[in-house]
Amino acid sequence: MHPDDAAIERFLSFNSGQYFYVERLELYTDFGEDDEFPLNTLVLKIELLSNAYKSNLCITFRGVRNLQLNLDRSDFQLAGGLRITSFRGSQWEGVRYQVSEKDGKHLSFLCWDFEASLMQETGRAE
Repeated sequence: MHPDDAAIERFLSFNSGQYFYVERLELYTDFGEDDEFPLNTLVLKIELLSNAYKSNLCITFRGVRNLQLNLDRSDFQLAGGLRITSFRGSQWEGVRYQVSEKDGKHLSFLCWDFEASLMQETGRAE
């Protein structure tokens, strides 16, 4: 893991492997522009549920590329949760992370940045 990948460490600290039921998945284009992200950045938001916890894991990915999504069933689950790995060693410009479902069959993509947080039942982020 790259020393600057505190985002991955934070994601793992939420015991992320316990969250695999997809409650919400949003895909949209962010038309804003700031110092780090270009105009028309693709954003993917995923909200995951767990049987073990009374909270949802919410993850927002920015700068999404090469999105592969296979929704072949109505109860969309991420078997074993998500795997996020550093992709900084690659030669791809604008890509820092590779994201996939642990078995890689239903969801995979590359992205520039992401942020993870836990949402309690009241809807407040931790």
